[in-house]
Formats: sequence, structure tokens, C-alpha cells
Amino acid sequence: MFCMKGRISKSIQIVIISIFFMLTAYFVIIPFFEPSSIHLDINLPLWVFYTIQTNIFVCVWYGFLILNLARDINRFPGQVLTLAITIYILITGIVYWAVLIPMLGAQPALFRFRNIWTHTVTPLFTLLCFFVYSKKERISFQKAPYVFIYPFLYLVFSYLFVFTVYGKYPYPFLNPEIMGGFVPVAASCLLISLLFLGLFTGLRYLHNKRIG
Repeated sequence: MFCMKGRISKSIQIVIISIFFMLTAYFVIIPFFEPSSIHLDINLPLWVFYTIQTNIFVCVWYGFLILNLARDINRFPGQVLTLAITIYILITGIVYWAVLIPMLGAQPALFRFRNIWTHTVTPLFTLLCFFVYSKKERISFQKAPYVFIYPFLYLVFSYLFVFTVYGKYPYPFLNPEIMGGFVPVAASCLLISLLFLGLFTGLRYLHNKRIG
């Protein structure tokens, strides 16, 4: 699979990425035209959720790949940026399946096609794109702090904007009332931070090993 660029024609690559781009874009554009709705038992505009935002990042990357392939330009985003986007969307899938579904009792709404696409299909395809289309340059461990910029900003956004404006938290594990105080919330954020670091370490190792 990692040899996709060499085995599949450029036109087929464009078609495949375009399909993922259009479906993902459809699912992330809809929330901007919908009123507040119940998502994960929380009534908030869908665009404030980490899932939607990380899928937007992925859409931008897919669009960049399509344009480069169509124009026959072998220029791809920096490997640290693509690694960060890959980690963000993988966190979307991991937290969804490992935390949110068990926490919310595996409700049928959680298994709708849109949720499966944005939490499972997109993360897996983005992981493939990372290995196929990232620049063939080594990633140093010193780049790890860059990966935490968006998660930190999202945490600030959740408390200073979402809670201030809507009086609610976008995810149950950010809600001190549900979690039993701010200490469990801090613990959950720490665990997720360690997951970010673990994914960075693992993907960095695989990327560097591939390019030698």
C-alpha cells in the first residue's frame, strides 16, 4: 500500500483522493448550514466539535494533494505538518471508539454513516496518505511541541469560547460536573496528551524507518 504512487496511475490517485475529499467535505460543510443540534448528547453547533475541525484540516490536505497531482507537481506539505494532521484525525477516531462510545452507551446514532466516515474511514485513509505523500525527510523528536499547538488551542477554545457562549462543553470528558471535578478532567487531558505523544513517537519512528 505504501507504494501506491508507483503502482497506481496519477489519474486514479486523483479520483480516489477526490472521492474522499468530496465525501469528507460534504460531512464537514453541512454543520455550518445547520442549526444547533444534539451531538454526543450535547446540543451545540457541530462546527465547534474537534471532529469537524480535524476533518476540515484533512479536507484542506486532500485538496492540496489533488491540485498537486493534477498539475503534476511533486511538491507536498512538510512532513511535520502532515504528521500533525494525521495525529489529530487519528485522535478523533481513537477517542471516539475508546472513550465516547463506551461513555455514551453505544447509542445507535453514534453508528450513522457520517459518524463512521468522519471517525473511522477518514482517519485510516489519512494515515495512508501520510506514508505515501509526506516529504521524504526525517522527523526529529524536537518537532513534537508543534503537534500540541492545535490541541492546546482547542482546549482554550472549549473553555473560553464554547462554554462562555453556549454554557456547555463540547465533550463529556471536559465537563467537570460529569467527570467529578477538574482533577479528573485534568487527568483525562493528560492521558490524551500522552496519546498524542505516543502517536507522534510511533509515526515518527515508522516514517524515519521508511526513508532510511
